[in-house]
Amino acid sequence: MGMLPSAEGLTRLRATVALTFDRDIIRRRITEVPDGFGGTTQTTAEVTYRGRVSARQVVPDERLQGGRLTAETVYVVHLPWNADVVPADVLVTDDGDTLQVTDAVDIQSTKLHVVVNCYRVT
Repeated sequence: MGMLPSAEGLTRLRATVALTFDRDIIRRRITEVPDGFGGTTQTTAEVTYRGRVSARQVVPDERLQGGRLTAETVYVVHLPWNADVVPADVLVTDDGDTLQVTDAVDIQSTKLHVVVNCYRVT
């Protein structure tokens, strides 16, 4: 079993990882809130994180998109260690790409960062 870094060491490691984050990523979460009349209203909560996005793999499944056959690409998004991300969230990058978080097993949180797998929403 390895040794865990001190709190100060962990802070330095997190700062080092954060240096690799090259873009703003908005986490968009839609929630249902009571409307006061027995129903609910949808609200959207947004939080901006610094992060990094990279294409991980092309899924062998293809689908028809805009009249063309297109392969799905899985994107890996790295966010700060304390980022709050759940499977229903959508991530919007600063260049306009909209990414849907896949599911709970694809969200990996470590003491240094959060890693999320996503698909591009078209």
